[in-house]
Amino acid sequence: MSLFRRLFKPKMTLVEKPSYEGLLETVGLLLLANRERRDDTLRRSERFGELLGLLWLDDKRAHRVVWEAFNSVEKIDREFVELLARRVYNLQHDLPTVPEGRYAIVVQALQEELTDIAELVAESVSTSTETKLFVNILTLARILLPAELHGPVCEFLVANNRGRKEDPRGGESLPYQELVRDNIYRFLGALTPDTIPVFWEMLRDETVTMELWPALRRIRGRGAVPYLLDLLPAAEDVQGTSVMNLDGQKEVIQVLREIGDLRAVPALQAMEKRLLPPPEEKAGVQTTWDRALSKTWRERNDLARAAGQAARHILRFSGEAAAQLLRPAEPAAKSGETLLRPFHSDPGATPAEELMRAAEKPGGTDPIL
Repeated sequence: MSLFRRLFKPKMTLVEKPSYEGLLETVGLLLLANRERRDDTLRRSERFGELLGLLWLDDKRAHRVVWEAFNSVEKIDREFVELLARRVYNLQHDLPTVPEGRYAIVVQALQEELTDIAELVAESVSTSTETKLFVNILTLARILLPAELHGPVCEFLVANNRGRKEDPRGGESLPYQELVRDNIYRFLGALTPDTIPVFWEMLRDETVTMELWPALRRIRGRGAVPYLLDLLPAAEDVQGTSVMNLDGQKEVIQVLREIGDLRAVPALQAMEKRLLPPPEEKAGVQTTWDRALSKTWRERNDLARAAGQAARHILRFSGEAAAQLLRPAEPAAKSGETLLRPFHSDPGATPAEELMRAAEKPGGTDPIL
């Protein structure tokens, strides 16, 4: 390089780099907060919209800033951000003026990439390359939390499961398909329950419910309780039939148990009482062999026990005062000496007469415990 070029080489302004650093710090905190809040703050954020606007620039350094912001929250490939920048520019050359517009174009770009991969999956020609791209799409989706993407993702999950190939090494399916499923479950679990209506609707469809119910393991939050209760057998159904198989219904019960919301207790208790085989039916199933032959009896009994155990667990560990109110063990008793025990006590709990009470010393009047 000549002396002239060395002396007069254009230099990066000192203003640009600090502005990017400040943007990275602000957006990083915003993304971390949004993981807990899970609302539409990102869509309306001016600073986050400024970050997304860098995707429209023909500048790899600007794209690197976007990648660094995303990568600070979830591991994502830098090449994917470059691909995303090309996709959003092809969708709309002009930079949207408002943050919501930029957010919408980015989500549309993700959806188009997802559609392209879904076509390959349906034709059973997907490879590890497409899987890597899909994982990046779902990773960014967990950052942006676009609820409008959950419908195509659910459809992709069904297509992936039905079009899966057998592993030539003798496994159930190729490892990358397991990775696809796990990332879908994580994305659905990151969204709030009231923003995924397509997921709940598909769960009630007997043709696809088996492909979707494992995702319930990722669903958490009290907002999911009404949707989960709708998946249990109807109140008038004494056979415990449902569009979901036995494992799916048990998964619903387990999720309700882990959420620990008292609203689920009446339904679980009623389910236990309704499905528990009557004494005369139990009398006709005396041996283990008889139980093995009676599939209906066994399934109803398993569901009833799971529902009852979940209800008792919630009452015990919910921590809400309503579940711990003390009432007389015998309603008719009016004596002030009547022992009290929890109103929702376990039927197998220690009887009132065995609870610790005052006794008199043989040689005195002072009570002891």
